[in-house]
Amino acid sequence: MSRFLLFSCVLYQKCPQYEHTNLHKRLCYDSPEYGIHKWGHACRTRFTVSIGLGLPDSIGSKSKSDILTFLTDRNPLDANQSNLNKLQQGPLSRQVQLLLEKRKFDQARETCQSFLVQSSKSDVEKVLPRLEAISNLILIATQTKQEVSLDWAMGTLKTEVDSLLQNHSKAPIREEYCRQLILLSENLGRSRLWPAVKSISRLLTRNLIEDTPSSQGLRIRALNNLGSALLAENRIEDAAHVWQCAINDYDTKTPNNNPAPISTLHNNLAELRRLQCRMLEARYHHRRALELRRMCFANTDQLIRQSQYNLSQILIECLEYTHAAEQIDDYLNSFAEDSQGSVEYLRGKVFQCRLLMDQGQYHSADAQINHLARDLNGNTTIPGRLKVELHLHRLEIAILLGKDNVINSEMKRLPEMLAEFELTGSIYDGRFRYLLGRTPTTIDLSPLDNNREVHLQAAMQILHKRLVRNHPLVANTIFTLADHFQQTHRGQRGVQSANGALELYIQTFSEGSLPVAYAMTRQAKVVCAQKHFKMTRKLIRNALNITREYVSVPSLTLLECYDLLSQAYEGLGKDRLASYFAAAAARQIQQTLEFPAAMEDFYVDRALQLAEDIGHDPRTIALLNRRIVLIGEQHHADHPFVAEAMEKLGRIYARQNNYSEAARCLSKALPIRCSELGEESPVAVELMQLTADVCREAGQVDHAEELEGQIQQLSDKASHVLSDLL
Repeated sequence: MSRFLLFSCVLYQKCPQYEHTNLHKRLCYDSPEYGIHKWGHACRTRFTVSIGLGLPDSIGSKSKSDILTFLTDRNPLDANQSNLNKLQQGPLSRQVQLLLEKRKFDQARETCQSFLVQSSKSDVEKVLPRLEAISNLILIATQTKQEVSLDWAMGTLKTEVDSLLQNHSKAPIREEYCRQLILLSENLGRSRLWPAVKSISRLLTRNLIEDTPSSQGLRIRALNNLGSALLAENRIEDAAHVWQCAINDYDTKTPNNNPAPISTLHNNLAELRRLQCRMLEARYHHRRALELRRMCFANTDQLIRQSQYNLSQILIECLEYTHAAEQIDDYLNSFAEDSQGSVEYLRGKVFQCRLLMDQGQYHSADAQINHLARDLNGNTTIPGRLKVELHLHRLEIAILLGKDNVINSEMKRLPEMLAEFELTGSIYDGRFRYLLGRTPTTIDLSPLDNNREVHLQAAMQILHKRLVRNHPLVANTIFTLADHFQQTHRGQRGVQSANGALELYIQTFSEGSLPVAYAMTRQAKVVCAQKHFKMTRKLIRNALNITREYVSVPSLTLLECYDLLSQAYEGLGKDRLASYFAAAAARQIQQTLEFPAAMEDFYVDRALQLAEDIGHDPRTIALLNRRIVLIGEQHHADHPFVAEAMEKLGRIYARQNNYSEAARCLSKALPIRCSELGEESPVAVELMQLTADVCREAGQVDHAEELEGQIQQLSDKASHVLSDLL
């Protein structure tokens, strides 16, 4: 199986009336999870691992040959499944095939030319055999790489088309003639002969295919191929214009007549717009492609999977995680149980890991990544890019969770993998550098440079070479650089960098989009560190106003909004509002996110301090209960921090005259606190007296008397000691 699937605008995608061609029986993945590559005035892809459409990470130059590689290196068909074999196969083709197998190219060429000389153009029965001969001449020219022969064959084809229009303009054979030409052009596209594809497509659309309901499917395919040829010439907007006009002509009028070829147009235009980082347009076209494909294919069909995967990738860029999760779940569920070890299924699972991380489901993401890493370890059938993708995710989640051992192991493994799979200088390398810049300063990066800024700047150089300027990954790298500038006492430069990154987000998405709201939180974080609290409040208010327009908002974005707003109000001296939003941040983590206990405890502890400062007992009780659970998860139920929290909780309950709960909390905390403080310390004695009082009020008289007896013994002991001293 080849590395990349032939660009779907060249190969005809599955259509019910042409299922005999088997062109739909293809499935191939190989492309990076991140990166939209530049070429000419537009760009190339990034993480599209679509079923049927994936763009290579290795394309970096702007040469025409690279563009042709981009368009054609995706053909999964074996030699015996090529489009040419779907052309008319008569005795002449079989004779030519035998000669080509013996490498008798001149004899094969003479055979076809002799047939053209001997057969009459005016004979309607010879129309298709003559086209067969010309197709074989083109095949010979492509195999021998003789441009003169190819030009001659193309000139002969144009003459043949003119003859067809003159002598057989109304013949029933005309539709089959057009079908054969389309298959020929698709085969030429596979051979990167884009000028020939363009010529044939224009012949078809201008002269041969009439715009009638019966021929619309053929016309759409021809327009599809024409757009591909224009794309190969770096005429990006011309290609987009052809596809968009075809969509406007046929999708808005009669979509039910040709849903399969129209869906191909939507899919191709969506990919092109995604390459240009025009995400909102790409999202619309991928949604429409999936809708059309569901009209004619089963949910287990490979083209349905392609659209589901493509759409989920766009949705995750637009921060629509709920819808993206639905699509990727449907994609994974479409595989039979015996296919769940396939590369396509594993690629979907790796992509799901990224989605779980972005959703803040850190425990689930970590467990799934580790499971996949064990399964793929030593598996030689897995593409190298997929392995690198997995370990980049593993490094990222380790940074988020603070797993130093995993960070160190991945830092040693990834450079070797990048070199082994020849990915140095690729998007993968840029992402690795970006992650190195995010590692905690406590981690020793040796033998790599320990300066995080060096790695971030190196990542920027790679990304600027490989990606369009306004790509979100570029903007996120700039935000990380801004954070680094702030931490190294270059706050003004950090603020300026964050402002530039926000502008990139606005250019890529609309001002009222969820990604822009996320970018505002990143900018506000830098501004807040500079103690510009009013500006922080303004930015977060704007972000929250954007989120109110959406039903589903990323939990991590809301968490940052609440936390930064709390810090801003605290800096402005508005403690009550600061406490309210700090508690909202802690509640957001508990309800919707999977954070490690230590990470969540940081937010809970801050909210607890603010609640205690303003004397908000109900909020303090809720936060103390949560902190007790978190400390127990980090350590154990009898840890001194647990006892301290239980004591605080018991004192609040005592103030509220909730004696039963106060007695429960203080009785549990008392033994640990006395052991920590010492039984004879005044604080311990005071705690014992308070516990005895609340136990008596709660009706636990025996326990109260027992505690009072202990207090009396301690008092008597202290009196005897004092007497001895006197």
